[in-house]
Amino acid sequence: MKQVEIQNISGGTIFSAACDSLVACVALAVRRNVSLAYAKLAGANLTYADLAGANLAGANLAGAYLAYAKLADANLTGANLAGANLADANLTGANLADVDLTGANLADANLTGANLLNA
Repeated sequence: MKQVEIQNISGGTIFSAACDSLVACVALAVRRNVSLAYAKLAGANLTYADLAGANLAGANLAGAYLAYAKLADANLTGANLAGANLADANLTGANLADVDLTGANLADANLTGANLLNA
């Protein structure tokens, strides 16, 4: 295992732990109820990640791979998801208000009950 850091968009450390991968570290942070608001995760491979209930408000997830990710009830308010791959992602009840979805792949994503205000 290696020490993995999740930084915010200003370069500060939000969370750090010994993990096998970034996806494992992000999932661990979510399980520990760490807020990932304004996290810098652009281009990250978070395929199949369990991020249900995560606070990712204002996070930079541009170009991230979130296919099959569990984002049910996640707070993504104001997040940048431009060009992100959200194919088959579970976004049930997620807050996507003011999210940038320009060029995002939402093929077969479950958006049941999601807040898409201004998305």
